[in-house]
Amino acid sequence: MNKKQNYDTLSQAINALKDRGFDKDVEIIDEKNIRIGDKKFEDKDIEIKEFHRFEGMSNPADMSIVYAISSKSGEKGLLADAYGADASVKIAKFLKNVSMD
Repeated sequence: MNKKQNYDTLSQAINALKDRGFDKDVEIIDEKNIRIGDKKFEDKDIEIKEFHRFEGMSNPADMSIVYAISSKSGEKGLLADAYGADASVKIAKFLKNVSMD
């Protein structure tokens, strides 16, 4: 995995990652398929390049995570989710089969 930059807020991370080309919307279709921009990929064809986790400043239980995702063909996008008990089950099931760079 690439050396991660530390960001103070989720919005800082998202803006910096977008500046680095992770600018497409990501949608989890099901446990094996994802859409990055307008292209569909299987879990085996993508990697998590980096991720950043955050706690809310006023409420430590308000946790979020953002994933920088890239396909083998070069499509890049961002996927944000809650972290912890409020995390999406659909996203978690998909990500368990995805490799990290």
